[in-house]
Amino acid sequence: MNRTWQYLVNPFLAATTNSFALAQLISNHHLTALQVVSEDPFFKSMYEAYLPLYTAYEDGYSKWKAQAQQQTGQTDSLNKLLKGLKDKVEDWDTQVKQVHKKDTSEYKSLLGAGRKAFTAGTQANRIASVKAFAKNLKNISSLKYVWEDVEKYGDRLAAALNNKDSAKKDTGNHSDSLEAARVAICNQQYAHLGLLINKYADKPEMVEKFFDTSNIRTGAHVAKEEPAQEKNKPE
Repeated sequence: MNRTWQYLVNPFLAATTNSFALAQLISNHHLTALQVVSEDPFFKSMYEAYLPLYTAYEDGYSKWKAQAQQQTGQTDSLNKLLKGLKDKVEDWDTQVKQVHKKDTSEYKSLLGAGRKAFTAGTQANRIASVKAFAKNLKNISSLKYVWEDVEKYGDRLAAALNNKDSAKKDTGNHSDSLEAARVAICNQQYAHLGLLINKYADKPEMVEKFFDTSNIRTGAHVAKEEPAQEKNKPE
């Protein structure tokens, strides 16, 4: 199988495949380098072509980071509630036993599956167990206060799970938009590389200052050596 000629591989895309942060670094370098010489008409046109793409990426990156932080906060809130569920279930179990002994059918209809249903399994299943427990308690007057506590905690858990899932979806949407912006700035830098090579064909060393070659080399190595790396996790 023939390999693609290396000069036809966009090094900016390859370097930043796994990092929105690296894309921002090399984008900042390129814009600054163009800005310094933007009084020259040749570079001015390049600067003006790049600036809106740069701005769009910066805006998208800020929104993605902010949303990722929101997701982290919502996930932490849910995890704390789930962690507290262990103590809650112990209290509920103790209070139920004060009314119905463990070997009775009444007890088994409420907590026959034991505490494990609340402390093991997926988040959704654990929350469903709390909601089901609340439903079974609802019409038992002697356990009214237990039912109220279970009902409230179940509602808090359900709301926290919904918030976490919504935040995750929003982060994914921002990530998709930012990925499109990443491709745009990388393609424009690749186009500029071609223009600069044409301008400095007899002095190729003049091209290097316009690009963050150190980070581009490092990033390309990481992308090549770690293809299974989880893409663009918030830093």
